[in-house]
Amino acid sequence: ELFYVFNVLDQTTFDNPIVYVSDKCYDVYGISPNELISDSSIWFKTIHPDDIEVATSWVSKVYETKEPAVRVYRIKNLKTGIFSWYYDFLKPILDSEGNVIEVYGSIRNIDDIKNKENELEKTLNELTSRYNEMMQFNYIVSHNLRSPVTNILGLTNLIKTPGMSDQEKGDILDFIVSAATKIDELIKDLNVILSMRSAMDKKREIVHFVTIIKSISISLQHQIRSSKAKIETDFDDTLSIETIKSYLESIFYNITSNAIKYRSPKRNPIVKITIRDHDDHVLIRIKDNGIGIDVDKHKESLFGLYKRFETSVDGKGLGLHMTKTQVESLGGEILLDSTLDKGTTFTIKLPK
Repeated sequence: ELFYVFNVLDQTTFDNPIVYVSDKCYDVYGISPNELISDSSIWFKTIHPDDIEVATSWVSKVYETKEPAVRVYRIKNLKTGIFSWYYDFLKPILDSEGNVIEVYGSIRNIDDIKNKENELEKTLNELTSRYNEMMQFNYIVSHNLRSPVTNILGLTNLIKTPGMSDQEKGDILDFIVSAATKIDELIKDLNVILSMRSAMDKKREIVHFVTIIKSISISLQHQIRSSKAKIETDFDDTLSIETIKSYLESIFYNITSNAIKYRSPKRNPIVKITIRDHDDHVLIRIKDNGIGIDVDKHKESLFGLYKRFETSVDGKGLGLHMTKTQVESLGGEILLDSTLDKGTTFTIKLPK
């Protein structure tokens, strides 16, 4: 645990002089206590950018309330360059007139606690996702399957009616075959979706994004030519990721083919693929200038199974659901932003 003291010369700022820091300064900041005391601005510079408001606002609250407070934020060790989570307890010291003249503080590493919180949150999100999928499957089984099954049972009883002609029996058999075909197609669709959940058992390999883009461009060459579509790319040709190649191809294929399929009649389709390399993940953006989706209207069912937002074009409503399932199977996240008559942007974050 690191202990520190700073004098309060000016309550309008959080950057007051530090007068004491314990030897644990090496472990937390990667520098000596004297270095931190000689330049108190180092403290501010080591705070994670996303936590600056939290860290600084609590100082102001201590000045205002004159009560102890706790703040939790990330600090960068200047020696290792690594951010860690810390619990920072602040205790104001008052003079005889009730003014804050000093603040005593203690900092304790809580990386283990934060990691467990993140694991619990991840598990909760996973359980919520699985529950939602289960409810979707339940809906499909109870609605999409029940109708053709009911039709088959009814037609089977009908065909037993005495005095029915061969022509009538033939027509009924045709209806039964049609209903059975619908059931078969639905079961096949469900099997495809369920099989994607076994992704973790499949072999992962180093895949270059330039290879994936070339592959889908070849697969979609007829659609690209007939629609006069243009595929624009913005990424380093050497950029790669360790992943399941077939899944990555499917993700790019589904989104790109949808961009062409749901193009605007007012303009030639343009699909721009931007990929950026980050420390532990790759960020992918696929933007089109198509007809777009009313996100506010359909936000609860954007990636739902058998959900369609434009009926003028043939489709089952499987594409977006399969894409989301594949992204999540790879440990990633996917977001959709869209504006009617302007286009759609998919943002995908995949672990490297």
